Amino acid sequence: MNFAITKGNDVVIIDTAGRLQIDEKMMDEVEKISEMTKPDEILMVLDSMAGQDVVNAAVEFDKRLSVTGFVVTKLDGDSRGGVALSAKYVTGKPIKFVGVGEKLDQLDVFYPDRMASRILGMGDVVSLVEKVQENIDKKKIEEMEKRLRKAQFTFNDFQEQLRQVKKMGSLSSMLEMIPGVPKMKNVKIDEAQLTHVEAIINSMTKKERSNPGIINFSRKKRIAAGSGRSLSEVNKLMKNYENMKKMIKQFGKLEKRGKLGKFPFQFK
Repeated sequence: MNFAITKGNDVVIIDTAGRLQIDEKMMDEVEKISEMTKPDEILMVLDSMAGQDVVNAAVEFDKRLSVTGFVVTKLDGDSRGGVALSAKYVTGKPIKFVGVGEKLDQLDVFYPDRMASRILGMGDVVSLVEKVQENIDKKKIEEMEKRLRKAQFTFNDFQEQLRQVKKMGSLSSMLEMIPGVPKMKNVKIDEAQLTHVEAIINSMTKKERSNPGIINFSRKKRIAAGSGRSLSEVNKLMKNYENMKKMIKQFGKLEKRGKLGKFPFQFK
């Protein structure tokens, strides 16, 4: 704190040792820290996947330290965040932030209505739209749209799509934001598959990514060996690519005939 004062810093964050259960020695420690530093905010971090034990700890912490709020983490996992409601109810203290990942930009301000929608399995479209706007490169999407209109979709575009999607975090957390999907218990995404697809595309030469039509059997074998994936996986990716190209051409034809209001990939 002395260092921060002499350097003219505005904020000092003191991160104490983590604990899931009440430990008297550690509670004495945080009480002394609070007495010495007299902080403006005392935020307790709650693990959204830890259950009722965390709520009990929140009650004890509030008694000993008079917390000013909570930060609910691990909301990028399977938990819907019911612990947030419980902690707010039993302590009367607000949830101030939520963590949806391990990076600094994945700490978000808490919005009660969005959490309620998530808990009820109704999704959170607003947060999903915000996440897309924050992470998707509009210029690159517009360039991709122009190529799609001309049916010039290549593995370079496929690769760029994967990069854009990965910026937004886990697909599971994004699916949780889509209305109706949280209630569909059978919807599972194997995110490792995306890594496998990316490895296959990365094993292609620049020429192959730009012109997939030249990828013959011998090239497929080389790509499979280079990516550490099987030949059948490479064949499956090629088949999916061809199917996507056909679908894009069909959309283009429908748009020209006036049967679509706008090109489905148009970025607005």
